[in-house]
Amino acid sequence: MDMSKYKSFTKWNSPREFDYDTSTLKTDGYRIGGHFNKTNPDFKAYCKDLKNERKDLKIIDLGRDNNIVDVWIKDK
Repeated sequence: MDMSKYKSFTKWNSPREFDYDTSTLKTDGYRIGGHFNKTNPDFKAYCKDLKNERKDLKIIDLGRDNNIVDVWIKDK
């Protein structure tokens, strides 16, 4: 996915797309970056575009702060 159109989001925290990391999830999955501010409009646009590409997208709130999330794609 071309990340250049999500400028403020990628500058703040560049996602490592399909970075395999199961450290905080009991089931296997692909972790994309982490600790994103979900109020960032570029992050919302990124998730919307990613959901169009991957229907199995899961956004997991870490619980520390309502605006902080991890993004996972379930391993098929």
